[in-house]
This record gives sequence, structure tokens and C-alpha cells, in this order.
Amino acid sequence: MCHCGNPSRDLARCVVEVGVLPTGHWIRFSRHGFTVWEIASDRTQALPELGCLFRGRLRQERRLALLPGGCPRYEASYSLEVLDAEAFDKVHDEIVTSGKNRGMLHAFPDEIRETSPLSHLVVEGRDGLVIASSFHTFPSERAIVRTVSMFEWARLPGQ
Repeated sequence: MCHCGNPSRDLARCVVEVGVLPTGHWIRFSRHGFTVWEIASDRTQALPELGCLFRGRLRQERRLALLPGGCPRYEASYSLEVLDAEAFDKVHDEIVTSGKNRGMLHAFPDEIRETSPLSHLVVEGRDGLVIASSFHTFPSERAIVRTVSMFEWARLPGQ
């Protein structure tokens, strides 16, 4: 189930594409020939080594800020929360409700459990700023991963 139009958006003279992976997501941010990829996934996802600026394991909460010379600023925060069954079901239902109204919502088929793992991604932007947020649920572990990523750049004269 996917509740969005085109997962590629042209925001403030940049292009942002998003996609869902089995255990996370990817975001591709491009502007004036410069491209940044964010891939949030477990260790089983094959990733290129070339050009990798950060790789780390998620435990509870992590923040990251990168400002490559002459490039857009990239900041991200990741959090992992394991909940009791009742709280997990409530948050899961809230994500489904929110995902029906905005962003991209994907429920993974799961024939074993009544509650399917899901991913919800929202991308918003204005001049000089793009913010992408996501929720990923893992019913077996009653875990929820939340990410917020920001791409920010200074406006150049004449833009």
C-alpha cells in the first residue's frame, strides 16, 4: 500500500527522491549537480563504500551533522524505541492514520503477524531547506525507528 503521488519532488530548485527498503529507506537529494544519498537500513543491505561519509549502528538515539565544503548542510537524527505491546499498537495505528493523509506509506506483507511492518516517509521543503521524516515499525521487536533529515543551503545571489 502506497499513499502518495510521485515519490520524486522538485523542491526549491532541487530534486528529492525517496524509496522504501525492506528495513528502512533511501533519500536522494540533488541540486546543481551535487547529490547526497541517505540510506537508513540494517547491516544486511549492500551499500557502496566509495563516497560513504558516515556509517554507524543505531542504538537509542544518534545525531549527525555534515557540512562538506561548498555543499548543502546535511543533518540527521535517528532514534530507536522499543515499546510494550499496547503502546506499540497505538503508535503503529497513529502512523497508519497519518500516512493515509500525507507522505508515502508502505505496509510490508506479513502472513505471520496481524500487524504488518510499515514505513512512512514525508518530504517537505521551502526555499533553501528540505526536511524528510520517517517512521519504520518492526512488530516482532515492537520497535519503532524515527528519522528526521535536513538538507539546507544558502541562497545564491539572483536565485
